[in-house]
Amino acid sequence: MPFELQPAPPDSGRDHAEDGSVRVVIAVGHAAMRRSLQRVLASEADLKVVAAVADTEAAVAAVLQECA
Repeated sequence: MPFELQPAPPDSGRDHAEDGSVRVVIAVGHAAMRRSLQRVLASEADLKVVAAVADTEAAVAAVLQECA
């Protein structure tokens, strides 16, 4: 594994949206599964789906854009 994801420090606020919800990037190659997962997660009040993409490269780009 080239790197390990580490949780953001509690005081950074980088893992939550401005409204306090947890920001989520969905990266699933199968389009129907990606849409289904997006619908399920979107129904959760404390989650905010910020991107739904098909591959890892697009997921990393989405995270970098969201954190910019």
